Amino acid sequence: MGKVTIQPLFSYINLLKSIISKNHIDHRLFKSGRHSLDYALREIISNNPRFKNILLPKLICNEIIPYIEKHKININYYNIEDNLNIDVKDLDNIVNDKPTIILVVNYFGFPADWRLINNLMERKDCLVIEDNAHSYPNDSIKNIKSDYSFDSYRKILPVLSGSMLKKKNHAILLANIAEIRMPSRSEIIYSLRYIKNFFSNKSYKNKTVVESVDKNNKIDSISNAIIRGNSFNRLSIIKKRQQNYLFWRKYLNDKEVIFFDNLKLTKETCPYAFPCYAKNQSGIAYWKKWGVENNINIIAWPDFPLIIENDMQSSNLGRIILFPVNHQFDLNKRIG
Repeated sequence: MGKVTIQPLFSYINLLKSIISKNHIDHRLFKSGRHSLDYALREIISNNPRFKNILLPKLICNEIIPYIEKHKININYYNIEDNLNIDVKDLDNIVNDKPTIILVVNYFGFPADWRLINNLMERKDCLVIEDNAHSYPNDSIKNIKSDYSFDSYRKILPVLSGSMLKKKNHAILLANIAEIRMPSRSEIIYSLRYIKNFFSNKSYKNKTVVESVDKNNKIDSISNAIIRGNSFNRLSIIKKRQQNYLFWRKYLNDKEVIFFDNLKLTKETCPYAFPCYAKNQSGIAYWKKWGVENNINIIAWPDFPLIIENDMQSSNLGRIILFPVNHQFDLNKRIG
């Protein structure tokens, strides 16, 4: 049996389908969410040089940091509560009266409290960037809540790369919307994960210090063709992912984990994974080992930025584990 992964397994069948399909996206796609963020910051700072500060949530991945540091702006962090809500009081105090860029993350496909964020935007001199990488990619440019918003196709759909950057009322349009590149060696290997010889129980996710920025922000040609030429069944994907999400909720109910009870599924929720807390670090080790034994990808999340790593690892947010809800698998049949 194939390994149950958090992110979908790539399929070349989708590339064949794209050959006979109609292009339904007419704007530039970037390589990843990090590259979309990079471009958004470049545009903001170029047009508004008074913005010299950015606020990031403390619950954030380390790999995004170099893409922010390259812009030579001051980085600060605001608190996230144990239930994943923004600590609005802390955020309000930090923003003060300085022009500030704020990154807001919709964790695991569940939206942040935009009512509170909009209130802050009305009172403060700030621009808000929405990190929607854990959610189903939305091609629509309508109803964008923030000043900028970006997603990550690979997190939910079976592609190798891809991210759309949008700003309020329109998409980011560049001169050459078809700017692409050949897939990298690592992407080709990634595309073959479903073949047993390229696949094992060993985890390839290592804790590394990210020191450089990938300057090539183009989407690969294969993913570009698939995304532009395929109309994925969004409702079917959401339904299957929600079913797997509810499976874990039931399966883990009497286990030694703590749920995020405030996270509620709606018709529109497309969960990236099933998140919960381990009660301690040994609990994380137990579930990762259980995942290896059952050929299921279970991870601790995230790899924190080094400057706040020690502080965050000792908090509840330092014990988050993610269980896969990948729509390519039926967990009721797989685990029972």
